[in-house]
Amino acid sequence: MLETQESRIINDWLAQFKIPLSTQPLFRLSWSEDLYELRRSDYPIYHGPIIIGHSERIKEVKKYNWIKDRWILEQWIPPDLAFCKDIILLFMCLRRLLV
Repeated sequence: MLETQESRIINDWLAQFKIPLSTQPLFRLSWSEDLYELRRSDYPIYHGPIIIGHSERIKEVKKYNWIKDRWILEQWIPPDLAFCKDIILLFMCLRRLLV
């Protein structure tokens, strides 16, 4: 993860803005190449270079694949706006497998 003295100073300053009823920061500064997320979508199935079908599944992908080598200022989004039932279920299943 890319971290510079300047990014630490900015993140420390951003930490004063807290999520309501939490100790977590409301904003964070991150490097675009370090951010990944789980995304549910219809992905192609390949046999060599040929697409033979499509399958809906969850994959870990770059969060900002259209932004290269840049700093991103992210804002926290409340769970009721960002909630995805399928991803929560996936995490619960993975946690059971790893314990």
